[in-house]
Amino acid sequence: MKKPDFFLTTFELKERFEPRACYVYGQIRGSVREDGLIIGIKPVLVGQHYGLGEKDVNRLIIFSRFSDDTLLPKVSKWPMHVYVFRPINENILVSGKFEDTDVQMIFWGELYLSIDDVPGIQKTFRKTNPY
Repeated sequence: MKKPDFFLTTFELKERFEPRACYVYGQIRGSVREDGLIIGIKPVLVGQHYGLGEKDVNRLIIFSRFSDDTLLPKVSKWPMHVYVFRPINENILVSGKFEDTDVQMIFWGELYLSIDDVPGIQKTFRKTNPY
């Protein structure tokens, strides 16, 4: 199993959010910015929360939140605050570009280089997590 590139979490949602292992799949550009990343996540996000029924979300698009921070060519600092989008039009994952109507912003997140850096991670999570 490939080692995760980083971990994604959020503290803005009402429900508990388990950190996600993230794997970079490529770059993507939107109508305003060109510095986004396509990432795969484990575990997936439950699609029902986004009106997708049984279809879960396993790919996300992220952009840095603050102008001084960059994801490319490498993450400029840890933790990195990001905008997190889910693709509505999955063709953008192949084309590497999208319009605003092709994505939905779902939350603000934070990236951490290792699972141990994520605040509030309990020892029991670390023991049961394969990362």
